[in-house]
Amino acid sequence: MSTVSQISSTPLVPSPTDNEVPYKASLHFGLPSDIDPTNLRGSIEEHVKRLEDMKETALDDSLHAGWSFDAMVEPHPLVDDRERRRPMRPFANLRKDEAAFRFVLNMPLQAYKPVLDSEEEEPQWSEVWSAEVFDDQNNSQGVAVLKIFQPSLLPYPEPNAAESGLPTNFKYPHCLANTEHVLYRDERGLASLQGIIVPYYYGKTKVVMPSGEEAIVLIFEPIPGKTLGAWSREFCAAAAAAAVGQPAKQNERMSELSEIIDKLHNSYRHLNHDGVQVLHQDISLENVMLTPAKRIILVDFAHSSFGSSSQLSDWKEHWASPNSLLKVVRDGHSDRAKFREWANGRGKAVIKKLHWEKYVG
Repeated sequence: MSTVSQISSTPLVPSPTDNEVPYKASLHFGLPSDIDPTNLRGSIEEHVKRLEDMKETALDDSLHAGWSFDAMVEPHPLVDDRERRRPMRPFANLRKDEAAFRFVLNMPLQAYKPVLDSEEEEPQWSEVWSAEVFDDQNNSQGVAVLKIFQPSLLPYPEPNAAESGLPTNFKYPHCLANTEHVLYRDERGLASLQGIIVPYYYGKTKVVMPSGEEAIVLIFEPIPGKTLGAWSREFCAAAAAAAVGQPAKQNERMSELSEIIDKLHNSYRHLNHDGVQVLHQDISLENVMLTPAKRIILVDFAHSSFGSSSQLSDWKEHWASPNSLLKVVRDGHSDRAKFREWANGRGKAVIKKLHWEKYVG
């Protein structure tokens, strides 16, 4: 199987020379080029200082709707199997050779947040934008999703963590981007699952941001619908409304819950089935999309890894999102008696599969 598309970009503005670019984004794993492995603490401190300086410029000249860049995109290697897979976007299909396309930002799907809402909130590891794609004749080729790793706006390493070796529990932005890239193009990873339970992946490129900083951009298929986190919040609100004199509507919603939990569980099982060996390692309801057709699509594999069969059998991470969904719905359900009725009736098989009997009450 040929590899997933590799992209090289040509920004619309003149590209700075190597001496003018304050941070060179790496397309490989390992330390950034400005960190000296023989002087980790000192060079990491200097690295962080450079990022802090660039952050000021990045915030003054941030990404915005209408900003654009050009990139060469290779045809996607997967066959456009309409019966099994979702249709591909025209710019990645029905071509034999790579072609140039312009990506014009539409709107942020996950914009940069300068301040987290709480100490418990996970740090932000990328920005996500939708973009309209145009060919060299300025004809629209549909919409793509861009996952952007701009280092100055993402978490920084802790120099003190380098005392006994490389910084622990930290992945540099280029490593996160490259992890996702490798997983999507490898047959042990997500290559065969694209268009089924994960998005199509069209490749990566280095792009000079409006501030002059170099970043890595991953290009994906857009997934219509909402996250399971959003769905669960809507579910709880609807269940509360239906609890008053609408038993038929209440039963319908609980049947929908059974169906979605079962689909979610089966989707995660695909990550360690038929030669695929992937540990997601960042499972949450916000990393699962639910389409209008009630299809489950798993996203955000930047923190993922390959895993052996023995690791996968012990990991049991494919229970995490179904458990999270059930807990959110249970805790947010205004009629706990109705929830227990469902758990002991139509939902009994789901409860048993998730070993949730002790949590029903």
